[in-house]
Amino acid sequence: MHAYLTTSLVGERAGEIFRDIFIRDADGKILVNGPEEKPALDLQHPIQRIAVRSRFVAVDSLSITYQLADGGNITLDHGFQPPDPNTGAIDFAESERLVGVFGRTGFHPWYRTTVILALGLVIFDVAKGTTRVVHTLRRADGADQAESEAAAREGTSFYVSDVLAFGGFEVNGTGFGAIPGLFFYKDAGVQV
Repeated sequence: MHAYLTTSLVGERAGEIFRDIFIRDADGKILVNGPEEKPALDLQHPIQRIAVRSRFVAVDSLSITYQLADGGNITLDHGFQPPDPNTGAIDFAESERLVGVFGRTGFHPWYRTTVILALGLVIFDVAKGTTRVVHTLRRADGADQAESEAAAREGTSFYVSDVLAFGGFEVNGTGFGAIPGLFFYKDAGVQV
């Protein structure tokens, strides 16, 4: 039986909450909060892919593909519009694990709230013993990347390790959206 922990929120509590982990069931399996069913998560390789969409120097949507215990997968989209799966998606090899998420939160004048300004991932390959770091901030409108990177240096930085799944808040407006805040589920590593 596995247990999980939830981190503190980084960013703002605004909009609708999303929770990618549903609950630990009576059999000790950690269940993904799918739209219709609640399948068990593969705890050895929980994340297959993460896609991020950014406009106006802020993360406005996330799409996370989770690997399930039965070998299948489920993709959960959050925010304004699902990211293009062919642009800015980070695929995880079977032997790779998400060992860290980092970034910055800060007030954005266009959104008039605190949002996730930058997001990065630290990915560890357990077979090769190598690490890769991916900065996921992408301007969907093709604007100057230097402008995005400069704005992403503003705000408050955060870092969390050993991420199992995502949770947070999403704002969906007419023609815009944002991810104001995130929290993370971590595997507590407890087997009973």
